[in-house]
Amino acid sequence: TTGQALVNIHVVVTVSPATDTIGQGANLQLAATVIGASSADQNVDWSAACGQCTGQQTAGIVDPKNPGLYIAPGIESGINTLQAAISATSTFDTQQSGTATITVNKSDPLGTATPATAAAAQMTCPSSIGGVSGATCYQLNVACDAIADWTVYLKVNPTTGTPIGTVILGTGGGGTSLYDNDPNFIVESFNGGQTIVQDLLNPGVGMPGYTTVQVSFGAPFNNAASVENGWLQGPGGVRRLACRYATVADWVYKNIHNSNTAAPYCATGNSGGSGAIAYAVSEYALASEFSLIELTSGPVMTLLNQGCNLCSQYSGSDPCPGIPPQPMCFTASGGTGSTSAIIDKAYQAAGHTTPTLCTDGVNGIGNNKNFSRFLSDSIEDDPGVTPALPIGLSTAVNVLFGASDTSNAVPQGEQWWNAVGPTRLLTPICVPGTPHAIPSTPAGANQIVSDIQSQCVLH
Repeated sequence: TTGQALVNIHVVVTVSPATDTIGQGANLQLAATVIGASSADQNVDWSAACGQCTGQQTAGIVDPKNPGLYIAPGIESGINTLQAAISATSTFDTQQSGTATITVNKSDPLGTATPATAAAAQMTCPSSIGGVSGATCYQLNVACDAIADWTVYLKVNPTTGTPIGTVILGTGGGGTSLYDNDPNFIVESFNGGQTIVQDLLNPGVGMPGYTTVQVSFGAPFNNAASVENGWLQGPGGVRRLACRYATVADWVYKNIHNSNTAAPYCATGNSGGSGAIAYAVSEYALASEFSLIELTSGPVMTLLNQGCNLCSQYSGSDPCPGIPPQPMCFTASGGTGSTSAIIDKAYQAAGHTTPTLCTDGVNGIGNNKNFSRFLSDSIEDDPGVTPALPIGLSTAVNVLFGASDTSNAVPQGEQWWNAVGPTRLLTPICVPGTPHAIPSTPAGANQIVSDIQSQCVLH
């Protein structure tokens, strides 16, 4: 005789991470595993739900072009936080699903910087440090959610006498050089970064100056190739990686500036350094710590979804006289001329050359697959909630552009400036005869010093 037996195959769906906390508009990559199913039956359908949401508030979405990529919603007025349930349902057994609980707050979470005190973080400055002498150096280990830890270095110079405030300075790209010795700021015998630092420290005989804090995510403290991309080294995406700078800026406010509310704390950064500052105030809720943010040549990551796209798709205004609207896109020419490759690194592991998400977008490869990811990773992540974190009247905002700069930093920076109000907005300045590296010319260096000396005050 023969017979048949019916066997119920039970599967279990797990989602990782099971819990996490992100900011409104941010994204998080989730993964699902269908235990008990073959490798061919691991497919799931993703969904997002919010049980306590009312009115127009949504739970966000799971990007249909990137399975498991959860993109948080903007948080409506009157709501401080929400919990989204992100479910993965097995297509092999639609009765089985797994769920992750994601807490969405108004701002992205800061990481941790250790040691927790300046005394414990002090280190010997390297002999090759160059620039302004008389500094004290510090080493911090920065840990942020879902990205690799990073070692960050500070060069701190004191002014003579009692400082009138503290200024933190950052360089372009991933910030892997010191401001007073950045090759991009040196033209022949003129070192614009060093000039700026010196003038902030010692504005004149008998005049008080600022404590200066230069941030480096690599050289000259660590010259290894593995750190050459600095704070922009992925994977994780630009916005999540910006946690590194924001965490350091907050540590400096508390441990070098000593949370002194009777004196101003201010920041300046060029190109990618301006982007790091913009993320810190617009996504990581640090605006209240700063009396002035002086952004030069940027921020270049205002709208990554337009930057990592065909150059014919989007253009933005150029505030410099006689300049027509410019493309918002990064360049993808290859080699050192490819600015899209800088953004690519934010999605690559150290030592890897793939994926090339931004370059693919500029070259029209992949049918705009990562448009929503790039919008979420942008400083201005939700045009419907602009700005998501308004900069208050206690913070002055200034943006400088080089009149000779033809890069997308100008329209990207102008877009951000138009979006950040209400605040103490100073009209963007186009510095004559100055390229993308604004500190590299006497006119650019003098403008930065003048702006900081006049606007880095309590408002």
